[in-house]
Amino acid sequence: MLKEYSTPEEYHDALSKGSHNGGVAAIFDEIPYVRRFLDKYRCSKFQMVGPTYQTDGFGFAFPLNSPLVSHISRAILNVTEDHDKMEAIKRKSFGREITCEDRGTETSSGGLRLSSFAGLFLISGVASISSLLIYIIRFLCSNYPASNTMHEEQSMWLRILEVAKRFDQKDPSVHHLRRTESRVHAVTGPESIGASPETGNVHEMTSNEGAED
Repeated sequence: MLKEYSTPEEYHDALSKGSHNGGVAAIFDEIPYVRRFLDKYRCSKFQMVGPTYQTDGFGFAFPLNSPLVSHISRAILNVTEDHDKMEAIKRKSFGREITCEDRGTETSSGGLRLSSFAGLFLISGVASISSLLIYIIRFLCSNYPASNTMHEEQSMWLRILEVAKRFDQKDPSVHHLRRTESRVHAVTGPESIGASPETGNVHEMTSNEGAED
C-alpha cells in the first residue's frame, strides 16, 4: 500500500517502524530530497539504493512571451553542462558526498555464495550417484551368471578383471541392430514397383512355346 509523506521526520518515523508495524519498507522521492534526508540522519539506519529513474527535472513557469525564458534556459544549460559547477552546487547544498560505505559493505555481503547452491549440488550429486549405482547393479546382475563359469581357484582380482573386460565389450545386439537398419532402403512409391519389359517378354515367349507344343 502506498502512503504519502512530506517531511524528513515522517520519512524517518515510517522507515523506522517498517511495513509490518504501520510504516513503510522504502521511500521513493527525488534525489535532492533523498540526499537531504540522508544528510540529516547521516546514514545511521538508511541508505539510497538503485535503480535511479531519470525524469525531465524541475519546471519553471513564466508569463506568456516573457523575455526571461531564453535567458533562464541558457543559464540552466550552462550550469548542467559544467561538471565543476554542478559539483560545487552539490557540495554547497548537501555537504560532503554521502557514500555509506559501511552499510554498502554490509548489504553486499549478503549476496550469493557457494553455500547458497548447497541444495542444488546435493540434489545433483544424489541423482548422479543413484544413477551410477543403478547401472552398476544392473550390469553385475546381467553378468553374474557368466562369472560363475570361472574356475573357483581364480583369485578375486582375476574375477574383477574378467568382469571389467565384459564391461568394455560391445553389445552384439546393438551392432546387429545397426547393420539391420543400414540394409533397409526407403521406397519412393507404388509406381516404382513393376515388371520390367524383359520379364514380360520372357513370360510371353514361354506362353508361345507352350502353345506350339
